[in-house]
Amino acid sequence: MDFKYHKVRIDKMWGIAIDYYNGSDTYVKIPPNINGFPVVDINNFAFENRKKVKIISLPKSIKDIGYFAFKNCPNLKIIKIPFNLKDILETSISLSECDVQIQYYNDSDPSQILLKIDKLKKKSKYFFR
Repeated sequence: MDFKYHKVRIDKMWGIAIDYYNGSDTYVKIPPNINGFPVVDINNFAFENRKKVKIISLPKSIKDIGYFAFKNCPNLKIIKIPFNLKDILETSISLSECDVQIQYYNDSDPSQILLKIDKLKKKSKYFFR
């Protein structure tokens, strides 16, 4: 597995937090479960300097995405997230100086894209730097 991770306790349940991605894939699909536990967090700087990553797909189990999670990912073009995570993205994540399309997919059918937000360009202290 290309992820460094640890177990965390959130809302009286155990889950997995992704600490770091050390792979070289251009398309990264974060699994919904690791070792039988739901993947609930993407930690600060988890994808920092992953220059080959172009597309990231997040599972619906994600509860939080850390600051600068995708720092210095110049080739990242698409982030696929379930529609139920729309509030997480809007309240805790902003995009800066790169063109990234956000694709919200149907929670029950990931192949069905419900909403696309193209080429977001905002300065922020949260998501990218």
